[in-house]
Amino acid sequence: MEFTASPVGYVHSDCKQMCEVPLNGKDDILGGVIEILPQFSECILGLEKVKYIWVFSFLHLADRSIQQVQPVHRRHLHPRGVFATCSPVRPNPIGKSFMEIQKIDGLKIYVKGLDLVDGTPILDIKLYDEGSDQPNGLC
Repeated sequence: MEFTASPVGYVHSDCKQMCEVPLNGKDDILGGVIEILPQFSECILGLEKVKYIWVFSFLHLADRSIQQVQPVHRRHLHPRGVFATCSPVRPNPIGKSFMEIQKIDGLKIYVKGLDLVDGTPILDIKLYDEGSDQPNGLC
């Protein structure tokens, strides 16, 4: 089965290349803007009351042909399949990023904790929910 997904917005960031992006959002100081496309303006209603969000993106610069990687900062480990890592390279390079909303101005969502390259297409945004995002108190 094939399917298509269309962006709901795009990232504006100082990071222009993948090598400039903080590893797994570790540098939560890095800020940026997610600009929502006008046809999705109603989707952000109520988002101003939310502090943390999950941002799902299409990692358009990632190599889709790589199936195994050497874990970064764990060079002593054997290579792993990309499904056992957080690597952006994968068959379907969908990113999941945890971000803090700083403010919303029109269609622009100003965030902290950005770990995406400038121009990255945004597929979806979901609120972070402490109850469902930490199932059974595991986290």
